Amino acid sequence: MKKNKTTRTLLVIALVALVMAATYAFTASNTVPGSQAGSGSGAISGYSVSNIHYTADATTPDNMDSVSFDLDNAAGDVKVTVVDGGTVYDCGASAGVSNTVTCDTTAGTQATISPANNLTVVAVS
Repeated sequence: MKKNKTTRTLLVIALVALVMAATYAFTASNTVPGSQAGSGSGAISGYSVSNIHYTADATTPDNMDSVSFDLDNAAGDVKVTVVDGGTVYDCGASAGVSNTVTCDTTAGTQATISPANNLTVVAVS
């Protein structure tokens, strides 16, 4: 009886060793390509806005057709509002040496001059 128990124990050990060897063979054959990970930081500074000009509609002078201004640096995307909490107008990117931006304020809800109380410029590079 003791010989049977020893044989079973050796058989179990051999089976465990075989399973471990097979598992190692599967994991050893994997190929994982290189990748990158990291973190960094950079300063965020604002833009200086100058030469602001509002253009009234020629037919209905209470309507504002556009607002234009210069930024001190190039921007990839610019948006404005002319009324606190009002319609946001997409201006696109700044253009040219002076980084002039012209925003069409007729898209969607046209801006009107009388409630205009605050020009907010959001610009990102």
